Amino acid sequence: QVFAQYDPSGPIETVLTERIVTLSWRLRRINRLQTAAVNSFCTSQKSSPLSGLTARFSPKPPDDSTPLPDLDIGKITVKDFANSRVIDRLSMLERRMENSLYRTIMELQRLQMIRKMDM
Repeated sequence: QVFAQYDPSGPIETVLTERIVTLSWRLRRINRLQTAAVNSFCTSQKSSPLSGLTARFSPKPPDDSTPLPDLDIGKITVKDFANSRVIDRLSMLERRMENSLYRTIMELQRLQMIRKMDM
């Protein structure tokens, strides 16, 4: 589909079109990784080493066994901040891929415009 859209002419335009395909695939892969990382953070809360630490240091409910308000939100926040570098790194990689994809598309369009003006 991308090759049909850009209709490359010559080796440089073909390489740039292949690069667009590769970068697009990598962006989709990064999105899947981000989703998987978030899902992993949510489902592995009990098997995490942090769960034992948070259970040990979390405040105990009063004697009437009523849960403390926002305790679950606090646990999720602790977990999120402890693993934020994974999400940050994936977001940074996503921004880099987007910038590279945008630059490649612009370069291909520039070359195609020059070629069409020379005809």
